[in-house]
Amino acid sequence: MTDQPKNRPVAEIRGMAGLKATIWSDKTETGGTRYSVSIARTYLRDGKYFDTTYFGPSELLQAAHLAGRAYDRIVELRALSRETGAADEA
Repeated sequence: MTDQPKNRPVAEIRGMAGLKATIWSDKTETGGTRYSVSIARTYLRDGKYFDTTYFGPSELLQAAHLAGRAYDRIVELRALSRETGAADEA
């Protein structure tokens, strides 16, 4: 069994109420970079931390704001990639 390097996020943005947006990047077949985002809420139960992707009504606007911040960060990452000559995809 070979050890595969773990895919690490390129950025993580923290919001209020334990919300976070994690930005991931993957190389495409054409050599570009594709970004994706996961949004989760971290909570503590019985002394352990867990993540959930379910949000209550009071958290929805915060999650939407966090999604906007993640989008802005991806725009920045794409700009940095263009400066270094790397190709990007959606």
